Amino acid sequence: RRYTSSVDHDAAQTSTGDTGELTQLLHVAQRGENAHEAEARVVELAYNEMRRIAGAIADPRSHTVNATALVHEAWIKLSGNLGSVTDRRHFLALAARAMRQVMLDAARARKTGKRGGDRHRFKLHDADGAHDAARAVIDLADIHDALGALRSTHPRQAEVFELRAFGTLTFAEIAGIVNVSESSARVDWQFARASIRAGLDPS
Repeated sequence: RRYTSSVDHDAAQTSTGDTGELTQLLHVAQRGENAHEAEARVVELAYNEMRRIAGAIADPRSHTVNATALVHEAWIKLSGNLGSVTDRRHFLALAARAMRQVMLDAARARKTGKRGGDRHRFKLHDADGAHDAARAVIDLADIHDALGALRSTHPRQAEVFELRAFGTLTFAEIAGIVNVSESSARVDWQFARASIRAGLDPS
């Protein structure tokens, strides 16, 4: 099974506007100050963040779910809960989980409707590797199983993997979410990536 590495997206990550704007607007909306205007901008920024993530992780060669559908379905899961989101990092963590679930649901639905199954491929960012241009394309169901096994023994490292691979968060952002230093987040990612790789290719 192919597992190659990708360009480090910490240096090249793009975002819609100031990354602090979404956090500020969430706080404004929750305080009720200019709530309608703030909420409209929150929706715009949040949706654009999800489009960015989907473009990074959805494999255009997969016929299960494309980036547009991924954003739409994940947005349905998240939009009703925006009032409880505390900041941008919290939103990205929720978005990463929602997108992984949407992709997994779509893969399972397609598999049950096809004789012999249809493997859903996912572009897995392996951002610390040596090959700048390559990206791993892995079966999503395999990743889900390996991630579940990792979560049962190392829940924090599994969360770091989910945030990095499915949310394309930077290590600084991940560190803030899981309450560790940035260097610890990097170590957690390296451990989780190696564990997932072993789970994908036990031989």
